[in-house]
Amino acid sequence: MKNLLFALTLLFMPLVVAGELATLHQQLATPSDTSEDTPEKSDLNLPEGVALAPGVTSLGGSTPDRSEHGIDEIGLERTRCLTSCPAYTVIINADGTFRYTGEYGVERMGEHTGTVEVGQLNQVMSFINESLFSGFEDTYSANFLDAPTTYVMVKTGSETKVIQNYGNSGPATLWAIEQLIDNLLETAEWNEGGAQ
Repeated sequence: MKNLLFALTLLFMPLVVAGELATLHQQLATPSDTSEDTPEKSDLNLPEGVALAPGVTSLGGSTPDRSEHGIDEIGLERTRCLTSCPAYTVIINADGTFRYTGEYGVERMGEHTGTVEVGQLNQVMSFINESLFSGFEDTYSANFLDAPTTYVMVKTGSETKVIQNYGNSGPATLWAIEQLIDNLLETAEWNEGGAQ
């Protein structure tokens, strides 16, 4: 039985990890981020009673500027699983334009472009900034099979961070960011005829 599961995992692995953000994550993630060790406790001198969100090990620099998010681009990629999980990638620019690639189990297959409402996008980007996204680990994994992997990408200036969240094992704030990006697509204006 173990051999069968191993063979199925090898057979379907290209379906699970094969997208633009998955590739970018592999390039950016440090080898220590892929270990399953428990993250070290923060060495920040926080006041008594103040804690970081679960899965956050540092502030990733200074406290975010609440007046401006400073984010240039965000992205979300969901991969197939062994059953019928939808697979797609969306990259959204700060001006509201986006490009989308539907790969499996989604209404829009292939490449598409469009725009999202900039006011809502700014709220999502501000939430990401205030969530201290840069302090999250690069990789969250689970010890079970047949779950999709979600990648979240945030680009600020010359810095890009991509987080891999297998089996929804990351912190709740990361899940909320994923949902907020998905929600932007629900009210998006799609360009006719696919990619422009």
